Amino acid sequence: MKRIEILKKSFAIFAIVALSLTMNIFTNNVDAALVAMSISPLSATTVEEGGSLNFTITYTGDVNYISLEKTSFGFTGFNAGISIKESGNNRIVTVSNIRSDGSGRENRIYVTGGTASSKTGNLANYGHTQAFTIKASKPADTVAPVATITGPNPSSIYAGQTVTYIINYSDDIGIEAINLSANSIKLVGFTANIGISGSGNSRIVTLSNVQGSVSSNNYIMVVGGTAIDAAGNLCNSVTGNKFSIIENKKPDDNEPDKKPDENKPDDKPQDKPQDKPNNNNNNVTNNNVTNNNVTNNNVTNNYYNSKPSDWVENPNTGK
Repeated sequence: MKRIEILKKSFAIFAIVALSLTMNIFTNNVDAALVAMSISPLSATTVEEGGSLNFTITYTGDVNYISLEKTSFGFTGFNAGISIKESGNNRIVTVSNIRSDGSGRENRIYVTGGTASSKTGNLANYGHTQAFTIKASKPADTVAPVATITGPNPSSIYAGQTVTYIINYSDDIGIEAINLSANSIKLVGFTANIGISGSGNSRIVTLSNVQGSVSSNNYIMVVGGTAIDAAGNLCNSVTGNKFSIIENKKPDDNEPDKKPDENKPDDKPQDKPQDKPNNNNNNVTNNNVTNNNVTNNNVTNNYYNSKPSDWVENPNTGK
């Protein structure tokens, strides 16, 4: 009897140990055979109409095969395109061109179950992202920045001097960047050193040591695309007004030319022939007057002295 009881106790102990080992083996096999899928938070919880979102799907456990495809996804509340990029047991998902479907339902992305399997054929769970909001998009910016040019200053120079132009940029929303350089500027009719300065939306183009032939057909051209806005629109090209290069003064031209004064007499007054006294003429005149007087007197005397013998004096005149 004692022997039988000992055997019963030994069998019971063996059964308990065997059951314990069996349970451990079963549990380990179950854990090793599982595969799990998890979904990261979205890259944003609000997206503009037509925008994009990203998230990452991670597979853990006994991952034997991943079969995630575009058809594994479902959308509620919106329509979109989708792309998948592999990275080990991770999948980076991009949902693009998101647009509300007008249903008013919560915007979510769903991933079906079974997108991965273990060696024993166990399948991954299903899941979904958090909800997100779609807001109206801003109108597309199709208006390009505008470039304008003023100058030249001055409009007329001697060779070797300096001319400046000013270029101003404007945009209906705002200028993103200005990329004006010496290579953006073409010189027409002359050569010069090009300098660019200024800040904000204005730039000063300084042309120093201007060289060229005497001409009034000198100007600059600025290529298009020297300013850009946030939407990528590029500004127009501009052409400056013309300036003149004039002939330098000669060394003996420091004083202004003296023109003859037409109102000024050619000779001094005392040197003019008509202003000189004519003694001969005066003498002749005086002589003539004297002679005439003498002659007249002589004639009169001779007339009265040569009365006829029968002359009778006029009682009224006495002659």
